[in-house]
Amino acid sequence: MWQILLILCALLYLLWQWIHAPAAVRIDRERWDKYPLQVHFIDVGHGDSILLLSQGHAMLIDGGMPFRSKTVQRYLRTCGVEHLDAIVCTHEHWDHAGGLRGVVQHFPFDRAYAPVDRADCVAKGYFNRFAAEVAQRGHTLERPALGEVWQLGEAQIKVIGPLDYDPPNHAENNRSIVLRVTYGETSLLLTGDAERYAHEAMMKSGAELASDVVKVGHHGIRQDKAFYEAVAPKIAVFSCANMSKERSADIERELRGMGIELWFTREAGSIVCASDGQSWTVGKSAE
Repeated sequence: MWQILLILCALLYLLWQWIHAPAAVRIDRERWDKYPLQVHFIDVGHGDSILLLSQGHAMLIDGGMPFRSKTVQRYLRTCGVEHLDAIVCTHEHWDHAGGLRGVVQHFPFDRAYAPVDRADCVAKGYFNRFAAEVAQRGHTLERPALGEVWQLGEAQIKVIGPLDYDPPNHAENNRSIVLRVTYGETSLLLTGDAERYAHEAMMKSGAELASDVVKVGHHGIRQDKAFYEAVAPKIAVFSCANMSKERSADIERELRGMGIELWFTREAGSIVCASDGQSWTVGKSAE
């Protein structure tokens, strides 16, 4: 009997090691480093992790699930990142906040932002450990003000959501921090897990939504066609895994019908959108 238990424990240990092992990271830096603004959609399976690089400055938005943290860290190091100007946790869910604690432990940073300073949702422990790690390093987890503008190199990043920090439904998703990035004549919208309630609030607010590139909210789940018509992007990026494929089918079909070029991390792996200030170049992180 004890031999069976020993084998079972060994198999569970190997499974744990496999789940937590960092994925291989390949980045064609010779191709991408020539661009003054790079937006890397890191393949973290089901979840979000987005690295912005601009002229020696770096910002990380979300960190995927806890067991993807080492992949995110390896990706940052492969890009040559040693310091982060800012870390943004768009909201409390573990597929966004989970991997950030490990990043905070291994990379110095200037500021950290989130819509709340403590989570009460399912899997709240991952966000709360991230928040505690931020405090342990002498920083305050800040809630950004609507309309606030951050500079990253020559790129500007404007906070256009959330408009409601206490939404009536799907609360954590609908209070996601939403950011509009501009560089030269190019623009990009990063939506966290914002859904229809947040979409409607942003459209009613009069915020400038029109952007060349959009990161589709909530991995394509519970999305609103009217919002994307207001954004009018040429390119849409889905940070997603196969587990959300059926639930995102409607918005995928609608966006294709609008003539928008679609990119999926579930198919391409990590994706880079790079701007020279005039236009975007989009491709796999490494071919």
